[in-house]
Amino acid sequence: MEIVETDANSMIKTSILYYSVPNEDFPGLVRTTTITNTADYEVDLSILDGLAKLVPYGISYGELNAMGRTMEAWMNVYNVEVGNTDLPYFHVSQKTGDVAQVTAVNEGHFVVAYLKEGDSTNLERLPFVLDPLKVFGSDSTMEIPYGFLGADSGRQLAEADQCFVGRTPTSFAAVDATVAPGESITIYSLYGHSRDVEELKTVILPVIEAEDFFETKRQEARELADTLTSKVESSTSSELFDKYVNMDYLDNLLRGGLPTVLGNDDSDNDGKAKKIFHTFSRIHGDMERDYNNFLIDMTYYSQGPGNFRDVNQNRRLDVSFDPRVGDFNVRTFLSLMQLDGYNPLTVPTAMFKIPTQDGINRVVSKVAYYAGAVNESAPAKLESILAAPFRPGQLFADMKTHNIVLPPSMSKAEFLNDVVDEANQHTVAMYAQNGFWADHWTYDQDLLDDFLRIFPDKERWLLFHSDPLPSYISPSVVLPRAKRYTVAKENGRDFVRQYHSVADGDSCPHARTELLKDIWSNPHYVGDTQGGAAWHPEAKGKAVRLPIVSKLSMLGILKFATLDPLGMGVEMEGGKPGWNDAMNGLPGLVGSGMPESYETLRLLTYLSETLKGYDGEHVPFPYEFSTMLFAVNSALHKYLNPANTRVESKDEFLSLTHVPKEDFELWDAVNTAKEKYREGIVGKLSGYKKRWTPEDVSKSMQKMIIRLKEGQQRALWLSQTGIAPTYFYFNADGYYQKESKEQPVPYHTAFDTIVTSFEMPSILPLFLEGPVRQMKILDSTEEKRQVHDDVLGSTLYDSKLGLYLISESLEGQPITIGRMMAFPPGWLENQSVWTHMSYKYYLELIRAGLYDEFFTAIKTGLVPFMNAKVDFFSPRAAAVLAAARDKATASRVLTCCVSLAGVRAISFGMLVLHRLLSFPGQHVARNWIPCSLVWIHCGVPLDAQPHDGRAPAIRGR
Repeated sequence: MEIVETDANSMIKTSILYYSVPNEDFPGLVRTTTITNTADYEVDLSILDGLAKLVPYGISYGELNAMGRTMEAWMNVYNVEVGNTDLPYFHVSQKTGDVAQVTAVNEGHFVVAYLKEGDSTNLERLPFVLDPLKVFGSDSTMEIPYGFLGADSGRQLAEADQCFVGRTPTSFAAVDATVAPGESITIYSLYGHSRDVEELKTVILPVIEAEDFFETKRQEARELADTLTSKVESSTSSELFDKYVNMDYLDNLLRGGLPTVLGNDDSDNDGKAKKIFHTFSRIHGDMERDYNNFLIDMTYYSQGPGNFRDVNQNRRLDVSFDPRVGDFNVRTFLSLMQLDGYNPLTVPTAMFKIPTQDGINRVVSKVAYYAGAVNESAPAKLESILAAPFRPGQLFADMKTHNIVLPPSMSKAEFLNDVVDEANQHTVAMYAQNGFWADHWTYDQDLLDDFLRIFPDKERWLLFHSDPLPSYISPSVVLPRAKRYTVAKENGRDFVRQYHSVADGDSCPHARTELLKDIWSNPHYVGDTQGGAAWHPEAKGKAVRLPIVSKLSMLGILKFATLDPLGMGVEMEGGKPGWNDAMNGLPGLVGSGMPESYETLRLLTYLSETLKGYDGEHVPFPYEFSTMLFAVNSALHKYLNPANTRVESKDEFLSLTHVPKEDFELWDAVNTAKEKYREGIVGKLSGYKKRWTPEDVSKSMQKMIIRLKEGQQRALWLSQTGIAPTYFYFNADGYYQKESKEQPVPYHTAFDTIVTSFEMPSILPLFLEGPVRQMKILDSTEEKRQVHDDVLGSTLYDSKLGLYLISESLEGQPITIGRMMAFPPGWLENQSVWTHMSYKYYLELIRAGLYDEFFTAIKTGLVPFMNAKVDFFSPRAAAVLAAARDKATASRVLTCCVSLAGVRAISFGMLVLHRLLSFPGQHVARNWIPCSLVWIHCGVPLDAQPHDGRAPAIRGR
């Protein structure tokens, strides 16, 4: 990333360039500051370039926010003394916890900077000003550098007495230079992290000070980005669009990860890679999402844990871009599907474990001679490391810690391939939530579609004959309705609310807790702090394993069994809504969502049609699930019986005040069957399976499809706009309570609440997600065009901006639907434009064959074509632009946290402080000019503006 600023008065041009440090085993970020004199006279400059605050290693994000002042007592800058500050090392003196065991801290951040003058190849290491009082004096706001302005030069400050303890340090490299007309000086700064100061001085510093290090790393960083994005290289009439495609794909890789093939033999007989590791995968969002815990390993093959939905949807084209991925993603996410149809939240990249001692010995033998010659204990230590589960990055980090070196003839990649050949790969995850999201599963079919798009001839193999999959088991269960429901008083009235959806933590059933203890204590268990391979066992202790066709069928049937009382939306029984998490109150209101209903129909339609073509195959289900399916079939048969008086006309349906008796009975019977099934899978399964014929499963699904289509038609009737609604919630007007016969669940009521009738549901204003999902299940292009025309004519479309909104106005809705009601319109999810949802809509337009409509929409809706003067991408972006005109605002908004290879403790508010010591013919005032992540202090003629502390307008960003 490069930022360029030219001050028209001083004729000083400042360019800031950032790039990472690839292909090294230490994390680093390079900042290159180039200052050019564009005037026709010589200027003398005194410069401080760097960070206004650098938070030493060892302080957590929470501590920094909650006790930032107190934490300063632990802060130190090491490896410095008065007059010698050119290699500062930042960390706390000891761990900050209030515990009996005191632990010293040796890891730390470092910064080193060098000056390059003109075309010279010589680099001079620069001293640092580390004491904020020396730079800013008494100005704790850090708006004006009074100390710097009062000093003879920046170099003088760096060489004078400084305080290195008990305060948050700065890290300003100090330069005094004379710059001739047309000439430049460049400051190279590298911010990084090391295990200890000795490693910094003896290992890292020699690498940094090698010839052409910075230019080499810049080229490598560019080549890395080009390599990563080469698969989407585009050449269109819009160069901006072409570059945007690359950046969009790069961002996608940072969420779903880059699929990397590991192992010497990269394919098996089916043409898919044996081992896939997703490098760079991490939690979603950018750094302004202060609620996300961004973790990136400081290792080779760096990765971090992400959320199920985000990782899943960002891998939906992996096979299309690299067919060697094969069925890896399908298997990963269907393995994480629990037997109750839900899934854990956190999905790290997979782990590896060598299953046999012979395999470990084969690996060790390849490096033992050389490694043992360097370090006698290395072979034994390597054997110990390989006996435990590992990820590639941690493997190399552990080897480095124990001084295990590879023979010169063996690269790290070659060694890793040898290790992976001997290892089994394990999908891991972590529950890490307080409920289950309604929509996470909806992206699984996209992974299936991606595989079949490239391998259509492997459908039978994939569904019936590929290796069967386990099912993840969480320390949480969805409670039955009687325990989910409770009676709450609101505005003087009693309402049935769904405030206790799951039993987890201390309330998790004893049988599940004991089962998980057995799994976690098993010596063969694979896992770490990011997640583990916890698979639901059957009576004999082995993991329950099912073919993919069974997993998909169970998923679709379980979601059908979760339809609301009118068969319209899928209920939010797990305590979490769908994609729009700002509707967090809807689960408590007994809410349901149409997006998941449309996805259920999509999945069941695919399966029912596909199964018809596979006579002679079988679909095995656990005995417990088969029992549930028999009960669901029986309830559906009764409901669909022609003798049953179902409500089938629009007028009759819209005249209803309560959910019809027949609908309620179907809902009750299906839920009762589902609850009995879930009760039977809290602990181990019996291990018995029933084999169903594809024809029988297909017939069951066809009945479900009838009910789904009926419910979706009813939803459109209730909408009265022709546009698919997204959300409903139900009020129970008939219920009773009774004392629970079971042991009360901790934190839950001792009474069961049994609902006997529901009023007709409340429907929320339109959300774009409804028609986005609906278009997936429509058959004809004309039907889809009608949906688009309706949306275009609705308030979901802002005709002035040419952009689509997440929702219509929510004015008048109860605050109980969720935190969306806390936001003013345009803030976060409330009636705002989110490219995430808009892009889903554009995708459905092009999938529908509505090409003219698609190209019309992206002219104003695709980021490279948006009007930058009108369309702000976030409140933060708007604030940044506003800050260019308001110095006080700028001082507050232009400080952000940047992850330095997983360490969030470096606060980046980069400053370049220029003092023009000579400026022919001009008096000089000094002002701050904010520019993106950079503060620029430069000379401005006094007659250009009053010296009132305001920043002049930015010219030519």
